[in-house]
Amino acid sequence: MNELEQAKMILTQMGVVITDSHVVYPSGKHGSTYVEKDLLYPYPWKTARLCGIIADHFCDDNVRVVIAPSADGIALSQWTAHFLSLPIGAPEILAVHADEVEGDLVISRVYEKFIRDKR
Repeated sequence: MNELEQAKMILTQMGVVITDSHVVYPSGKHGSTYVEKDLLYPYPWKTARLCGIIADHFCDDNVRVVIAPSADGIALSQWTAHFLSLPIGAPEILAVHADEVEGDLVISRVYEKFIRDKR
């Protein structure tokens, strides 16, 4: 089973994927599918496994910072950064989040020094 199939299986088993619905995303775009990430958080080991799959997908991309699109996603960015940092000799990968300000995602000044010049 490939990474995408594993991730879909975890999300489906947990019942966090909402389909065949009308969803207005934070971007204002419309769709029919949504992942209710808050339903992941009560299950830390399943959340960790999902983030491990995400990290595996990006392990060769020289990622140095994982940015969550909101404070609500910080747990996902933390776990993903953790797994990206695991290989022996790997640099520490940072995890931060952005906040929505007037429809734009903005990274706070507190994080600027951490993410400057990083992928």
